[in-house]
Amino acid sequence: MYFMLSAAVERFKYLKYGLSAVLVLIGVKIVWNFLLYKEWKLVPYLEPHWSLIATLALLGGAIGYSWLKTRAEPAAIDQAPVATAEKTGNRVP
Repeated sequence: MYFMLSAAVERFKYLKYGLSAVLVLIGVKIVWNFLLYKEWKLVPYLEPHWSLIATLALLGGAIGYSWLKTRAEPAAIDQAPVATAEKTGNRVP
């Protein structure tokens, strides 16, 4: 899974922010269930399916936002060396 995510981070620019939010979510869930619920009885138990839904929403949102914001960038990047080469008179392989 690490290698899959490391390759995906290169393609999806905002995935690292989504993964950071998932780590924060996991930390909040641990504090919620083991401190606030189990020890102090202040809050209701947070069921696992809610954190799974939130995790999928965060990762899906980060991937979707990255896809929307960066889908035009590859075409602009591909054209940049050609434009530079035309100005300088050098050939691009």
